[in-house]
Amino acid sequence: MKTKIVIISETIMDGVGKHIVDVISRLDYEKIDLHVIHSRDRLDYRFFKLKEDKADVVQFYEVPEMIREIHPKKDLESYLKVYALLKKIRPDIVHCHSSKAGVVGRLAARILNVESIYYTPHAYAIQNRTLSKSKYVLFVLIERFLARFATTLTLNVSEGERQFALNHRIGNEASLKVLYNCVESIWDQDQSKNVEAIGAIKLKYDIPEDDLIVGTVARLYTQKNPEEYIKIAFNICNATEHVTFLWIGEGEFLEDMKQKVKTAQLEDRILFLGHQTEIEVFYLLFDVYLTTALYEGLPYTLIEAMSSKTPIVASNVTGNNELVLPEETGYLYELGDIEEATQKLKHLIEQSELRDQMREAAYHFYKAHFTIQEMMKAYSELYL
Repeated sequence: MKTKIVIISETIMDGVGKHIVDVISRLDYEKIDLHVIHSRDRLDYRFFKLKEDKADVVQFYEVPEMIREIHPKKDLESYLKVYALLKKIRPDIVHCHSSKAGVVGRLAARILNVESIYYTPHAYAIQNRTLSKSKYVLFVLIERFLARFATTLTLNVSEGERQFALNHRIGNEASLKVLYNCVESIWDQDQSKNVEAIGAIKLKYDIPEDDLIVGTVARLYTQKNPEEYIKIAFNICNATEHVTFLWIGEGEFLEDMKQKVKTAQLEDRILFLGHQTEIEVFYLLFDVYLTTALYEGLPYTLIEAMSSKTPIVASNVTGNNELVLPEETGYLYELGDIEEATQKLKHLIEQSELRDQMREAAYHFYKAHFTIQEMMKAYSELYL
């Protein structure tokens, strides 16, 4: 008899979406009967393709009322719909991803006495340093309650995230387990095709052939801290020639960032390119990866950067500091210290031999810990 599993997630985009799509794409459907409950709005192209590819083996259910924001009426409607679906499906395992599904899904599964209830936070909401004190206290209490009464096992994506949970008494040693995000190697793909694609990108965006590329892949919203990124980029552009910055991704701050760059008359050197589908090619184009994130779980983008042999300069926050080995695979800087970030990035830009050393070290670190085969082996053991 197959193991019946329900995955619940309000969002299936960005890092959370990549994680869920990667897992669903690789499960053994001779042993697993999978059902996926999701929202209507926060979905991306990878998920829509997955729905087509797996339509014959996976059941998908849309719950439009499940939204990111706190909304008592819609949250109640969302809970009732998820409860009804779980009661009908009668799963052996419910696995909830991120905060909203983590609340709605775990409560419904607990009331229905589902045997195994798993939760992957993908960074706790309370890691957000911009939260108001009232929201922080409320979210801590909710996470503690659910961890104790409605969770069989929490799967943290990094040791730092797990320690954060322990420090805030969200679960205990036995109820928290690290299961790293992992990816397929970008470097090991067909390079002949990528060389042509890289040339086309440079031609399309008028990037000088001899420019060094500092790249970022992220949504433009508060967590990713684009204001700090742009200050660092301004410093580098004012001090160094032949460097181009590329930010891949859309979001609420996209037009604002474009305007700031235009006002500084640096629109030819700091490019915000919005949504792109051939992300792997951009990673291979980057000479250095830069992230200024306020907080993380375990960012896929840094693992992808390492898998493409790209050294990293990153804010010293949970998740980032578990992936970057200082002075070996890249540099960490203290969040908010623009001068430190600028100096470390400038040093890496100017030292080609150092970049080459870090490229190889980053790739070896990825190979040792973050291949997709390792992640799926762990999921097979968990689910079966």
